[in-house]
Amino acid sequence: MALVHDFWIGELAADVATGRSNLAAKVCLGMDPPGTPADVQLVDPAMCKVRAVAILANHEKFSSDLDSTPSPPKFAADDRVFRAQLPITIADLKALIAAADSGSKSAVLTAANTYNDAMYPSVTDALNDVDPSVRHP
Repeated sequence: MALVHDFWIGELAADVATGRSNLAAKVCLGMDPPGTPADVQLVDPAMCKVRAVAILANHEKFSSDLDSTPSPPKFAADDRVFRAQLPITIADLKALIAAADSGSKSAVLTAANTYNDAMYPSVTDALNDVDPSVRHP
């Protein structure tokens, strides 16, 4: 449970470090406010990269911590989700960073959507199941 709590805190810290909550929704997904239709003109590759780099480090740390920590039986299903999806989200974040380096807003939007598809809702639901005290949309 502590690993998941620390993961959520790291995700939230990435938002704070970049100066804005829900930053990824705007600069990576072109949504302002979150949940609105994507507008590629709102995508900011440089700012998206800052956020992606911060959350990549958090994903890699969480993945490494999972490798050295056995899952309690009551969280076995959630653990399976983490172990299946984290390698995918890590690869997707690396692709997002590369897309941001290209400067292409449409490439960033495509890569950000690919990451989101791997992360939401499977990983976020599993994280919220293990530690409901820190909810992340």
